[in-house]
Amino acid sequence: MTFGTAIEKLRAGERVARFIWNDEKYVQLKSPMGTWMDTMNDYECEAFLSPYGWLAIVKKGKEPFPWIPTCSDIFAHDWVEYAT
Repeated sequence: MTFGTAIEKLRAGERVARFIWNDEKYVQLKSPMGTWMDTMNDYECEAFLSPYGWLAIVKKGKEPFPWIPTCSDIFAHDWVEYAT
């Protein structure tokens, strides 16, 4: 699937990954609500993250961390649903 379709899957609460990642990691949409962002003012939140959430990359056995897609990720056609 394309990156645009992958984003729609993320918005629906699903997990996605690139086929070339070989099931080692996946992308998930995280919500800023109920996190450390509660201590930030509106300006800080807007400057740092979207109020709608943020993309996280999750590697097996590790904590999620913020992820920004590269151009190769955006233009790739090898996005797949990640089976949990």
